[in-house]
Formats: sequence, C-alpha cells, structure tokens
Amino acid sequence: MTQTRAILLKIMLAAVALAAVGGALAFLVAEMDWAWRLVGVAIATGIAAGLLLAGLAAAGRSHLRIPGLLFACLVLLEYLGALFSLLVQPLMQQFYSAFAPDDWRMPLTMLALAGVGAPFIVASAGLTRRDARLAAIIGMTVAAVAGICWLIAAWVPYGLTFADSEMWGVTGYFVLMFGLFGALALLGWKPPALGLWRWPGVAAAAAGLATATYGTWASWSNWDDAWFTWSLLTLAIVAAHAAATSYPALRGLHVWLQRVAIALGLISGISLILGLLVDEFGGPMVRDVDDAFVRLAGATGVLAGCGTLAVIILARFQRADRPVVESRDIKQVSLTCPRCGSKQTLPVGGGRCAQCLLFIQVRLAEPRCPQCDYLLYGASDGKCPECGAAVANLPMPILEPVAAASQ
Repeated sequence: MTQTRAILLKIMLAAVALAAVGGALAFLVAEMDWAWRLVGVAIATGIAAGLLLAGLAAAGRSHLRIPGLLFACLVLLEYLGALFSLLVQPLMQQFYSAFAPDDWRMPLTMLALAGVGAPFIVASAGLTRRDARLAAIIGMTVAAVAGICWLIAAWVPYGLTFADSEMWGVTGYFVLMFGLFGALALLGWKPPALGLWRWPGVAAAAAGLATATYGTWASWSNWDDAWFTWSLLTLAIVAAHAAATSYPALRGLHVWLQRVAIALGLISGISLILGLLVDEFGGPMVRDVDDAFVRLAGATGVLAGCGTLAVIILARFQRADRPVVESRDIKQVSLTCPRCGSKQTLPVGGGRCAQCLLFIQVRLAEPRCPQCDYLLYGASDGKCPECGAAVANLPMPILEPVAAASQ
C-alpha cells in the first residue's frame, strides 16, 4: 500500500507539471487546441490519482474494503471516460466522422456513472451490517437499474426518437429517486422484527415509481395534476427520514432529539400532502389554506433536516468518546508472575520474570465488532453501540507468535 501511495503521489506531481507546461503553451502559441486538451488530461490525471488515494485508504480498513474498492473502480472508469472525451473522440470526429459518437453521449455516460456509482458505493457499505443489509441490496439494485436506463438513453437511440431517449433518462431518474427512498425506509430493520411503520414507506415508494413511470411513457401533458404521485413520494420520504434519523445509536437525552426530529418530519409530510389535496380539490376559495400548509411543511421540514444533522453530529461525538489509547500505543503491562507471584512490569511482546527468570509473552488485541469493526471498549451490554450486533461472546483473535526476549 505504501508503494502504491508513493506511485500515485508521483503521478499527481507529474500531472501538475504537465498541466503547467500545457497551459503555458496554450497561451503562448495560437490555435493549439491540443495543448488545452493536454491540460485537461493532466488535471483529470491529478484528480483521479488523488481520489484513488482516498479509495485505497478506505479499502485498507476491513469494514470499508468493498466501498473503497468500488470507489477506486468508479474513479478509473470516470478517468477512462475523460481520456476518451479529450483525446479519442476528437480524433474519431476528425478522421472517422461516420463512427464518431455525438458530443453529448460520453458526458452523459460519465454523469450516469457518477450519479449511479455514488449511491451504489454508499449502499455497499451496509452489506456487512445485519440491520442495513436489505437496504443496501435494494439501494445497489435500484442504482444499477437507473444506470442501465441512462446508458440506454445515451447509447441505444437506434430506431428510437429523441422523445423515447428522453423517456429512458426520466425513467432512470424516477427509479433512482423512489428506489433510494424506499431502500432508506428499511435502514435499521433487523428480521424477524416486523418493522410495521417501515413497509408503508416502501409500498409508497413502489407505487409512486409505478405511477411516475406510467405517466412518463403515457406522455402526461401536465405533471402538476399528478398530486397522488407526489403524495406517495412524500410518504416515502417521511419513512426514509424516520429510518435514517433513528439509525444512529444515541444515549441519554439525545434520544429525545431523534424523536423530535422524526415527529417534525412527520408533520412536514402530512402538511405537504394536505396542501396538495387542498390545491387539487379545494378551489380558489381556499388558496390561503393551501399556502399555509406549504409554509408549515417547509418550516417543519427545515427543522427536521437540521435535527437529523444534529443527530449525525452527536453520533460522531459519541464515537469520539472512545479511549484515545489504542493497543499499539501500549508499551508495557503490569502483571503478576504465574510461577513465583512477584508483581512487575514487562514490555509488550516478550520478557522474563525478574525473580524466577520465567519467560512470559505479552500480546494485546483490541475488542472490535466483527460486523462493523467498531471498537468495543465499554460495551458491557453485549451489543455493538454502532450496529447492534451481538458481541457478548467474541472469539479470541488469532495472534502471531512472538519470540520471547530477555529483559
């Protein structure tokens, strides 16, 4: 990993130098389009190398290995797309114009990869957690389906009109939006618990996706009339917000902040749905009531969002309450010799009793959750504070043998 990091840092430095040379030439020499493309390649190379550093650093941690590797793959795909747009596509348009793709297809493909890859990678982080696995699988599935829709819109227009291509793009947008909210509603659900309040949100997301997709392909002329679709989306958002807000394991009075934020989100959703109903069926005499519902939904929505952000910050604070001294920082241990009973301090690794010369090996291992790698100091209730996994009977980790050293 250290060697890879050094190589990527050298690539970043080389990219900076290349960008400097190309930029200077582009200003000094007229009509040097290739120089500007050289600058673009250098900038893309530097950014890609920096992002690869972050992805590989995340992949080095056990609970982030899958997201880190997926992020590195996404960066490489985006980088190859940038090289194609900057170098290959102009040459194809110049010498093989009949086979050159349109200018908008590759940028749309790169946007689709980024827009779909980001939620796909975030969702993959939940695969190792029992209470987030189903949400992760659904999130990754809907992200993949949305990506396929966008790729069809970009690269399979043969025999299709532009309207058909546009419909595929809009369908991908709806799949990603409704699907991710439906997946979030299941965040924190652990079977065999029923989770009764979660499934209405999932059902609302599924029904909203069905009606939105039908409306797209049926060419609805006025989406403002589809009040029921937006009402279903609102229900899905309320359930997703409640699940995401209740997911962090807070302690003490902080739990009340979670409950208040969830209640505000519920009030915001109900107000918005009432506003949609009044706007659709109320007539001109109740427009002021419609406006009042919308204002109430906006105000409580802002408070709910800020409350959720506060919950996330407090959860990070509680994680920061862990002891700052880790096992690798401990250099010596006080103990009693099992043979002669003398109390003494021995170095971590190996040593021998000062009285009877018995060789003693001292090795340490941190108690970590096997599901999320959370450091379990102080978790006396037998459950991981981060993911809720049972950790009461953790097996002894396998440690490398250490040769005893004389004192």
